[in-house]
Amino acid sequence: MRAVSMKTALTTGYVCLTLLVFGQSNSEDIIGKWKYEEVYESEKLDSVGKAMMETLFGGMTFQFNEDGQYKAQIMGSEEQGEWKIENDKNILLSSEKGVVTPLEVIDLTPENLTFSLQGRPFVMAKTPDTEMEALTKAKPKYESVSATKDQVAKKWVLKSKESVVETSELVQEALSEIHEGTYLKLSADGKSEVVVAGLSEDSAWQFGENNASIIITGEEGKRVWTIIGVSDNELILLLGSAGEKWVFGLTNE
Repeated sequence: MRAVSMKTALTTGYVCLTLLVFGQSNSEDIIGKWKYEEVYESEKLDSVGKAMMETLFGGMTFQFNEDGQYKAQIMGSEEQGEWKIENDKNILLSSEKGVVTPLEVIDLTPENLTFSLQGRPFVMAKTPDTEMEALTKAKPKYESVSATKDQVAKKWVLKSKESVVETSELVQEALSEIHEGTYLKLSADGKSEVVVAGLSEDSAWQFGENNASIIITGEEGKRVWTIIGVSDNELILLLGSAGEKWVFGLTNE
């Protein structure tokens, strides 16, 4: 029996949101750079739930420019395109790939932007350019390596994960529990399965340029994993440009 999808699990409980009318605030406050701060009404989540959201979305950022262009990084995937205000309540994102995504605004102040993205409510904090640049520079640098299908088409179990998000000891313990049982299964026929915290996502995979990355496409969108290490019994991947290093070991299955 297939587990509940990640999208379904994370959207449960967030169906009653109060939308902001932009006329009641200054829409110019949207312009700038924003980084993930916390889940909206995070007090309703236990430590494990908070840790799950932090590990999935802790590296999320948005940049809204005055010329109507935007850049975003969500779950390790990067996109850019055009943004505009729609119906006095939504920020409408139109990516270069032709995907249109509404951000339903819950609250907007000069310091925070709270919105619902596909049913998931987040609080973003306005970030000075210098801080955003510092976060970028702080990301570790790794050299990618090429791999063959025979090397990676296996079932890999997560051994460790290094996050770019600073977390407390309590959250780290919760994350360890969440990641227990996490695995990545890559089949030779191009099918893949990603299981995180018991939540399963069926998907498809392919190599990126020079066989130095693995592109996984599923219901959560496209994710690019850069290969930074591969051997007979270990696969080391970097998720997107977030700098999150995932170390997988070979399972006996």
